[in-house]
Amino acid sequence: MRDATSQDTDHAATGQKQGGAPAHVIVFGNEKGGAGKTTDSIAERETWEFENLVGRLQRVDLRYDFVVIDTPGHESYLMRLAHSLADTLVTPTNESFVDLDVMGQFDPTSLKLQGLGSYARIVGSAREKRAALDGKTIDKFVVRNRLAQLTSRYQESVIACL
Repeated sequence: MRDATSQDTDHAATGQKQGGAPAHVIVFGNEKGGAGKTTDSIAERETWEFENLVGRLQRVDLRYDFVVIDTPGHESYLMRLAHSLADTLVTPTNESFVDLDVMGQFDPTSLKLQGLGSYARIVGSAREKRAALDGKTIDKFVVRNRLAQLTSRYQESVIACL
């Protein structure tokens, strides 16, 4: 087992390999359940992801006018972090109620918005965090994707909700 030297600390903070050295493996272990292994390991991972993403964005920010981040299609700390760092958020959606459901819950008869969907809550939280961080707001755009040539009543209902 290696001691955490300053070189190891620098390596752990960047997440980049130094030379051909193997990856440093961190294990949270305890024979007993409920001791906080999962909680601690997630917190450690989230801290590393935050430092890594912010560090990369700071380096890229000096070289490019735009940075595009493609997030995974599931909720994760890194996905939420990327959203909170966005200046502009583009949300593509297909013309279906399945896709629309993550943005809002609609009355099936009147098509009126009844509540926020899971993704809309994530975006709202990201906007709050961004405002608290630097006072900036996130510009949001919902983009219809895969447009059909012919419009059905079903698609017209989805479009009305958008």
